[in-house]
Amino acid sequence: MTEYRHASSHSIALEWDEAKRRTTLEVRGLDFADLAGYDWGATFDRENPRDYVGPDGERETRRVSIGPLDGRLIVVAYTIRGTAVRVISMRKANAREQRAHDRREADDRR
Repeated sequence: MTEYRHASSHSIALEWDEAKRRTTLEVRGLDFADLAGYDWGATFDRENPRDYVGPDGERETRRVSIGPLDGRLIVVAYTIRGTAVRVISMRKANAREQRAHDRREADDRR
């Protein structure tokens, strides 16, 4: 499993399934649209090791990102489709993920 940081936090094109966005907003109180303000340069990411097939029938790599948004730590599953980040899911980080994030942050400061 490869872990990496995004190289920059410049403007990124985002896309998502609108029904999934509304469900996530209703159930979790999180809006995919808020990812426009997500600092992709301050996240820890890893590839999801499972195989997924995209809408074109080709294998696609999915990634999981952990980073801060509006004062809370969130987890975003996404893939790159063309030039856009396709958001798959978004949730608040659990306690285990928060501890792992804090350890990585401390390691980066050393």
